[in-house]
Amino acid sequence: MVYKKNDLVKILWNDFDKYALKIKDDVENYLDKNNLEIDVIAPIFRGGGFLALKLALEFKVVRILPFQYKYFHENAGTRLEKIYESKFSSLINFKKKDPVVLVVEGNHSTGKIAGLVISDIKKQLPDSRIIYVSIAKDYFYKDSVKNIEFTTCGYYTNENRKLNAKECSRLGISQNEVYIFPWETYEEELAMLNDSTFKYVNQKEF
Repeated sequence: MVYKKNDLVKILWNDFDKYALKIKDDVENYLDKNNLEIDVIAPIFRGGGFLALKLALEFKVVRILPFQYKYFHENAGTRLEKIYESKFSSLINFKKKDPVVLVVEGNHSTGKIAGLVISDIKKQLPDSRIIYVSIAKDYFYKDSVKNIEFTTCGYYTNENRKLNAKECSRLGISQNEVYIFPWETYEEELAMLNDSTFKYVNQKEF
């Protein structure tokens, strides 16, 4: 299937706020039940940035340690690159060995990047306690991320087309529409969906 612009639905900022507050409430309930508080927020850039900052303000968390991986679609195929090395040791005066880390993604498609980020965190801090959230999550891959204590999302999708019409109807999920966030562009999102080339600034450096 080749995606076109009319296959994409851009959610509004009001929708984003609704999903963000739903996620905040879910996480807050989990924290309250388990007598926990968030020590660090780890946004997965670029998609998780807006939600991470929103949640940092809601939970009054100051420490933010971003992680970034990126898919590049080129003539030779698709490759996944780590953009930089994120280290908890770079956080000044942070000495906790078992922190509660809130990992924040924008769109969870298969969850592969989130899994890599959590693996990176666990290598540095094996006793860390991970909460993982995303605005959107493909329902078929909803349980694909491991080594987490709690997860929630704003809404489910069928982005990878693994569910049929009957399943989508039962779950209240749109079968074919793909939602993009207010800050995303149609051009880049279509390139990602169609595995086609999209030129980034200084792409040859990655």
